[in-house]
Amino acid sequence: EFFWSPLVPSKKFAPTKYSSLRLVPAYPNFIQERFDRCLDLYLCPRVQKKKIDIDVESLVPKLPKPQELRPFPSTLSLIYFGHTQRVRTISVDPLGQLK
Repeated sequence: EFFWSPLVPSKKFAPTKYSSLRLVPAYPNFIQERFDRCLDLYLCPRVQKKKIDIDVESLVPKLPKPQELRPFPSTLSLIYFGHTQRVRTISVDPLGQLK
């Protein structure tokens, strides 16, 4: 029995059954196709990458002084009496009185 493919009407394919995968013959044009592929890769023109001339100093941002980066003021502005530990939050009345 021949298997006829509608995609390739001119070629006929006769399937063959093998008892194991080791008995299936190798693809006959494998070595030639692999050689042609390697030859194509070897002979293809190489594209040279253009180097971009950028001043390295222009890429690094100017950093502020470490004294300007403090997250809180270093001067004492208010003192709350009557507390032995830190005061972390306060609630202020709209009239300005502490609750």
